[in-house]
Amino acid sequence: MASRHPPVNPYAGKRSTAPQTEAMGRQSQQRNSQQKRKHQLAAANNPNKRKAKRGEQPDLEGNAAFDPIQDCIICKAVAAGRKPPHRGHDKRCLKNRATKGRGDLHEQTLASEKEAKRLQKLMNTDLTEAEKGSWRYSTKEAGEKFFAAHTSSSSKKPTKKIAMVEELSPQYLCKAVTTRLEDTIFCEKHKTKSAPLAMLAFAGEVAKNIIGGKKKNDYLIQRHFDGLTMTVPYFRGEMSPQYHSIVGQKLLYVDWERMGIQVPCPDASCSGELQNQRSQFSKNQTLFPIFTIDGLPSWCITMNMKCSCCKRTFDSNSADVLVAIPTHASNLYPVETKYASTGTYHLSRSTTQVFSSIMLTYGNGELCSRLLYDAINREYVQKASSYYSLCQHIKQISPDVTLQPYVQKDGTFIRQFPPLGDTIRDLFDQAASSSKNPWGISDNERHTREIQSVKCDGIFSQDHTFQATKNYQKSLGAEAVWDVATSTGEIATAVLVPTTKTKHFSHAAKQLTEREGFNPKAMYSDTWPNKQDFWHRLFPGLEGRLGLFHFEKRIISTLRKNHIDHGKAVSGLLSCLYSYVPEDYEKVLKALRNGSLSATGRKYSNNDIAHMKSTGVFRRRYGKYLRKQMKSPETIRERLDDWFVRYKVTASTGSRPAEGRLDPYKGYTLFTAETKTAVENCKEKAVHLVDPVPLEEMYDAILPSPNSNHGLTEYLSRRGESKLEAFHDRLANFANGGMRRSLCDNLSLCGTARYNLGIRHKRALIKAQPEERKNIPSGWDRVVAFWNHTELWFINDMATAVGLPLPFPNAEKLKEDNGERFFSEYMATVKPNKQLYAADFCLCDVCVKVPFRQPQQQETPSADSNSNTSDNSNGQTDTTMVDATVDNVSDRRPRQQQEAPAPPPPVAAAPVAQGVPLAPWPTPAAINQFYWIQMAPLTPPPGGCCEPFKAWLRRTGRKGAPPHLLCCPYKDIVNGYTYINNS
Repeated sequence: MASRHPPVNPYAGKRSTAPQTEAMGRQSQQRNSQQKRKHQLAAANNPNKRKAKRGEQPDLEGNAAFDPIQDCIICKAVAAGRKPPHRGHDKRCLKNRATKGRGDLHEQTLASEKEAKRLQKLMNTDLTEAEKGSWRYSTKEAGEKFFAAHTSSSSKKPTKKIAMVEELSPQYLCKAVTTRLEDTIFCEKHKTKSAPLAMLAFAGEVAKNIIGGKKKNDYLIQRHFDGLTMTVPYFRGEMSPQYHSIVGQKLLYVDWERMGIQVPCPDASCSGELQNQRSQFSKNQTLFPIFTIDGLPSWCITMNMKCSCCKRTFDSNSADVLVAIPTHASNLYPVETKYASTGTYHLSRSTTQVFSSIMLTYGNGELCSRLLYDAINREYVQKASSYYSLCQHIKQISPDVTLQPYVQKDGTFIRQFPPLGDTIRDLFDQAASSSKNPWGISDNERHTREIQSVKCDGIFSQDHTFQATKNYQKSLGAEAVWDVATSTGEIATAVLVPTTKTKHFSHAAKQLTEREGFNPKAMYSDTWPNKQDFWHRLFPGLEGRLGLFHFEKRIISTLRKNHIDHGKAVSGLLSCLYSYVPEDYEKVLKALRNGSLSATGRKYSNNDIAHMKSTGVFRRRYGKYLRKQMKSPETIRERLDDWFVRYKVTASTGSRPAEGRLDPYKGYTLFTAETKTAVENCKEKAVHLVDPVPLEEMYDAILPSPNSNHGLTEYLSRRGESKLEAFHDRLANFANGGMRRSLCDNLSLCGTARYNLGIRHKRALIKAQPEERKNIPSGWDRVVAFWNHTELWFINDMATAVGLPLPFPNAEKLKEDNGERFFSEYMATVKPNKQLYAADFCLCDVCVKVPFRQPQQQETPSADSNSNTSDNSNGQTDTTMVDATVDNVSDRRPRQQQEAPAPPPPVAAAPVAQGVPLAPWPTPAAINQFYWIQMAPLTPPPGGCCEPFKAWLRRTGRKGAPPHLLCCPYKDIVNGYTYINNS
């Protein structure tokens, strides 16, 4: 049986008699909480309470005594020879100006010390006679009045805000700035700053009295600032020359929180918000300059902002912040966002807009830099003349007043100079490639996509130009620029090529075939009919013509320009090729004779008109009102013979007598040795000079403006060659010689895109109603108002978002990027010198994947049409292979079956040679009708696969496997087929 009592432990301690439970011990009442442990860890890790080591002097609490070489971070860095950090000495250090080595001081201690200093000064100063007490003049009434009860006044004291407004008058600011400048310590402290000392003094007064410290005075900011800007006021009185030098300058306070705008973090992957830390002026007393072409630079007080999430820091006037805030707020800062990337200065919005046109016209950064410097110099001269004129006025009123000379320009009036030309070119190049704008598209990308959007439904012209390559460095290896202009004159493409060979621009030409809306019907070239097979392969059914400009240039270039009859000979040569429409010519002559075509109302006589026609002035001034009607080929040949006889000096036996003359002053002939050969060649190529379409389709008419005096209709020709040559002159001047590749590309892209936009703007007048043009004076309606239509659509989208009508309904939308590249980017991406070619076609991965255009299905030709099929006397059909592109004749070969659609669909049977009958399938002599062998199906021959194969078929006595292009799909199918000789 178990015991009822537990066993007794003889070693157990005596139980306490205090009332307590068995589950509770004394440790549970004294355990450390997390709060206590936090303070214990903080106390143990406090560097100011380091335990004294053996041999060190302890303080009263047992901690190590303060050693400035070891415990003060400034003194420690100086002793080690390192750069001291930007912070104050330790509070226990004797070099701390605030504490004097006494450590943390409480407010009560500071107040006591301040009172002690005051009392010490008071006790050490002797009393003046006025302060000494005396009863000599005291009376009974004075004593009663002194000891009478004090009654409070009912008038209220003026508030501090009203007193500050009264103090911040122009007189107060002028006096405060002058007082600061008289302080030698202030001048010595800020002698290395970039802003003028007077402007630093003015900014200091504004920061102290208006912007304030911890208590921000929004009332004063709204009173003195216009948005972000405060202008130094003019004081009608005697001004110091230092204050007079900054009158009219602008001070900007860029604080977005003050305007009630919460700035999101510019990083798209961060959801934080930017918060103000401190201003750059309160930190190191510096101002940020904004140079302007209007005069003196503006100065900014910027804020240092920090993201609450990613902890990244930004300046309040940086491009990242300006793009992140709403447009109405960023427009208050007078700098374009794409130019706000530099960290030491900015250029104002008006300055960069002017410089963009100057850079495009001249590419001259030095000119832009000098304009900024001249603006500052002109402002100094104007202020100096105004100051001395004011001194004369003061001297007349007060002859005894002492006046001070005006401040010096260099070092006082201006301390930071504008950027140089190289820096401005770098800034323009960087801004053109920057997408830091509200619409998020850089100028380089926008101009590229605008050129890609050029369409063509009629005629285009292609040519090479050489002058534009001088703008690039020779190490690039570019020899020419190949470009294409449509019938409207717009530039569809322009690429740098290493040579003028067709293969080097074939990649760009192949990309044109894939462009949306690019479906030409005719082409003008300076080498036609050379390389017509290449162009017919790209654009089936294309009609080629020789350009009028190059046709006449072949002859004019052989003439001597200094000959007395040179002008008449050129006018006569042009009359051999074309004539003006009589109706247009009659209207122009009438307007010249009645004076309506002259801005001064001058009426031209017959002699004046004849003189203009002989010198080419008539053609340059009034050619836009006249339509040209090309003559027939035979007429051109006859007129060229007559023209040659008219100006030649000698004649061979049996030929027509010469009617020309020697130059009466220099004694040489008009013609050179090459003139006769050039004339003969042009007579041979006259058949390629006629217009491909009727005269009505060769011109677009712009009706006269309702405000016009002459009432003449302006005609826009569809012959793109003359417009292409005019563009070559502009292209060579978009940039300067030897520029870097990126800057030259940005200038050329900008100039080309603006050239196209100007043409589209002018052609928009064709459909414009007279009522719309009536609001614009004649001449201004042809000037482009806006260059950046992407920005216009950004504004349209904002109007649509709030339900308002579009402010710019005629703005053009930007097309998507199709991958085409222009100018030097073409050479950098395509690399024409390293590509493989076959029959002048590029074999890169992009071009091989793009199929050639197939000719459109032609209707059955009539009996009198030009056909390549002829009936032989024996009634058989001649099936000789004929090139499908010769003489612009469609490919109408006789075939055994109906032609399959191109490209041919994949079939099991291998394709056979085009135009060649198949060899019969061998069959046995006797065939059982129940056991017969099925014939192989005759696969219809595909279309002409490639040029080498078609040329091989035209040869007689051909042997071996036919040649193919490397990109031809049938190049590997050669064995096992019989190519029958039809010759």
